[in-house]
Amino acid sequence: MVTVATATVLASCGGSQRDAGGRASNAAGASQNVSVAGADGASQTGSTGSGIQGTQNANLTGSKSNARQPGGTSTSAQTADFTAYVDPFIGTDGMGHTFPGACVPFGGVQVSPDTDTIPHNVAGKYQPEVYSLCAGYRYSDNTITGFSHTHLSGTGHSDLGDLLLMPTTGALHLNPGTAAKPEQGYRSRFSHDSETASPGYYAVTLADYGIRAEVTATTRTARHRYTFPSENSISDSSNQNNTVQATGALQPATGLTGAGNTSHQRHLIADFTHGIYDYDGKTLWASVRMHGDNLLTGYRITQGWARERYTYFAIRFSKPVTDYGYKESVRSQYNGFWRKLPVNRNFPEMAGRGIVCWFDFDWSGDDTLEVEVALSSTSVEGALRNLIAESSDEDYDRLTETGIKNLERISNASLENLYQIIGASRPKPFDEIEKAAADSWNKELGKLEATGSPDQLRMLYTSLYHTMINPSIYSDVDGAYRGLDGAIHHSKGDNYTVFSLWDTYRAEHPLLLLMHPQRATDMAVSMLDHQAQSAHGLLPIWSLMANEGWCMSGYHAVSVLADVLGESYAANVKKARNAGVTPDSGRSRSDSRQAEGRSRRGLRGSRHALNEFLNIETDKAAGHTLDPDRVLEAMTATSTVPYLEGLGAYMEKGFVPLESSSTGASTTLEYAYDDWTIYRTAQLLGRDSLAETYRSRALNYRNLFDGSSPFARARHDDGSWKSPSDPRQTYGEGFIEGNSYNFSFHVPHDVNGLIGLMGGEERFLSILDTLFRLPLDPKYYADNEDIEASCLIGGYVHGNEPSHHIPYLFQWTSEPWRTAYWLREIMEQMYVPKRDGLGGNDDCGQMSAWYVFSAMGFYPVCPGSGEYVLGAPFLPEITLRLDSGRTFTVKAPGVSTTNRYVRSVKLNGKPYTKRFITQQDVLRGGSLEFEMTDSPLPASTPSAEDLPYSLSR
Repeated sequence: MVTVATATVLASCGGSQRDAGGRASNAAGASQNVSVAGADGASQTGSTGSGIQGTQNANLTGSKSNARQPGGTSTSAQTADFTAYVDPFIGTDGMGHTFPGACVPFGGVQVSPDTDTIPHNVAGKYQPEVYSLCAGYRYSDNTITGFSHTHLSGTGHSDLGDLLLMPTTGALHLNPGTAAKPEQGYRSRFSHDSETASPGYYAVTLADYGIRAEVTATTRTARHRYTFPSENSISDSSNQNNTVQATGALQPATGLTGAGNTSHQRHLIADFTHGIYDYDGKTLWASVRMHGDNLLTGYRITQGWARERYTYFAIRFSKPVTDYGYKESVRSQYNGFWRKLPVNRNFPEMAGRGIVCWFDFDWSGDDTLEVEVALSSTSVEGALRNLIAESSDEDYDRLTETGIKNLERISNASLENLYQIIGASRPKPFDEIEKAAADSWNKELGKLEATGSPDQLRMLYTSLYHTMINPSIYSDVDGAYRGLDGAIHHSKGDNYTVFSLWDTYRAEHPLLLLMHPQRATDMAVSMLDHQAQSAHGLLPIWSLMANEGWCMSGYHAVSVLADVLGESYAANVKKARNAGVTPDSGRSRSDSRQAEGRSRRGLRGSRHALNEFLNIETDKAAGHTLDPDRVLEAMTATSTVPYLEGLGAYMEKGFVPLESSSTGASTTLEYAYDDWTIYRTAQLLGRDSLAETYRSRALNYRNLFDGSSPFARARHDDGSWKSPSDPRQTYGEGFIEGNSYNFSFHVPHDVNGLIGLMGGEERFLSILDTLFRLPLDPKYYADNEDIEASCLIGGYVHGNEPSHHIPYLFQWTSEPWRTAYWLREIMEQMYVPKRDGLGGNDDCGQMSAWYVFSAMGFYPVCPGSGEYVLGAPFLPEITLRLDSGRTFTVKAPGVSTTNRYVRSVKLNGKPYTKRFITQQDVLRGGSLEFEMTDSPLPASTPSAEDLPYSLSR
């Protein structure tokens, strides 16, 4: 790596600094002086502020640097602190829809502040402002309603926000109040100057209460630390309108410790009615049970985007509860004989459709309250197991009487024994949990080592961070998870949820396959399990917490499966050959000749000796592996469900008519690409007849081009064309979240064929050039909440994923330099290290994954092809550390805004003329070196072998 003289690290917000007690001390957006050691180990110091434009190159090499220590101190160590470059506030304003709270890579718990309670609808009428609160947090807000435990990152629709906790002082309020009058509820004002966030940690001062709130997380648990003001410094509010009043004598709860140092001025609110994209009636039921004086368990059932969702929890308090109760905002029409009991105060069973609970504590000792929260989709037992395994001290000194000392035995423990373990175990220290979270992020972020300016590195590592929030783990520590069928299943590896596949199949999943192959395989198996549990036999469209969200179009899980299977199959073919088993073993000579013609670069499958070998390898493997036959069966089953958005008509006519779907044109294009991935998979497995069927379906995109226009057009059921049509219009033209000008290029599997349909290369280049250069009139998107000016370059919509491959299409032409030009424009305009710096919804990491790939200089234009199309690197050097222990380094000395064009390329030191590299090129390790220049090369016609994949070539 290049060693530089100075380095500047933006630590405000992204890399927070702590005082000796681990509490955050820096203000969001404030300038900080920090140091990162260079390759020679020398300390390098600089000063930055929010939104600066760095001019120095900084180098993260894994050499001596500032490593995070318990309590947040920094000392020289051998491992670089990559988390110092992550700014979780990027994308929290504007269109990004990200959240700043704490989670670990792919963790099932995302504990983060929620800043308002705007409902999704009121009496069925949609409230447009809720769109800006998809992540629960909006940087432009100045109040916090509390800290909930589940969030979606970067989405354009939402749900979740489970189990809101809020510490308060003074009068006890059990409704959130409003942003205009926060004093009428439990919410609090806050200042961004008191706010800090870094991977795995968030902190803020709740100004109305003087409480310092900190949160961190493990995979399945959250830890809260609230430092309250002293008792004598709290002034009780005189506003009693929303204050809970005791009715009669207090009823002691079983197991409460008594008075102690009781305070009725410091409280914790647990709101089971709160939710993101909330509405009246979203919470179907919540049930809470108090055990002893510091353990709370229960569940909540909600109906939202996820139609029927179960969230179980176990909560442990660091201080004994002395007084508690609840208020029910939705009265039950039948109370039975519960009416005889004083259920609202100090009664250990609390339940209802709209309950908000409150807890007071024995404040003997210090003014700090810690709260452990474990979640599960399966049961209270599952939540308790997660709490014990991830939040409790691993040294079970006092558990000799139970005889349970490890995870395996915890998994088999009865509910009674789990309660005994909780009662006897100790929580891990907050700082230990926070350090482990930071370390887990540092390990994953360290898979990329990059050289660039401080702002460039800040954007790169924040993007990489955002690619590892969703999908998220859904199974308990023992592998149990709730399935789509409502039953409890057990997974050999981790089960995952949150598959925003219309967005993420394009770059997010290919990046995960490259950087996290075992996780990618576990995700693929999770998709297959989804299909097996689906009443429709469908792979996920938008998978959300044991529910199908039915959002967007296509069946893009087939793309992910094709990509994962292709890589694993390639690896196993290599193993088989090394073991003396060839792919063509047991096949006739004619079979082998047919296999030779199946693909110009693809693998050729086997149904005999190789599959026998693969079964042996599956038995040996740790975690999940893919069964090729099961993959293909799931693909074909999904692609033949006739009632899925015009699929019946598509199979009959070769296109989706407008009468079957208002977005029939874009859906046709998406089905055609998906069918191509099924064709490739069938081809890989030697299923020639099936492959030919899906090859024919993959060419259905042609049915949208009538020859009178270079643009795709929607069609009616009788075959006629929609008329009139406007390729720039984003409404009513048969395209989802976009227009024909962008969607017409959605033929990633057959770019050569598309060039022909558009009238040849000259016209193709002209249309592309116009797309990027001619601004889209706002009248075309004025009422479209998914498109706004910040998402656009000319008429190119980078903020919506179907366009993400378009800048790379110049690589199929004689003027590939245009790819380098527009990539630089997009990366510098759409990815700015500011709160509103993302030009569109991050969509579960897809926008960020595009940036990471493009920064490395290549992109998976056609997932499933095994190829990455070359672009132009954004940074002087990036090294990708692979799971195999190999490294792949991309070098572009002198690259800059001016020197953005590629003069020549070398792969492993040898001149390289192809306009793509393969996935296997990267996985083998090595180097890819770009010689950059300030002017484009003359137009030149490439050879057919140098062009990336196209079906009809």
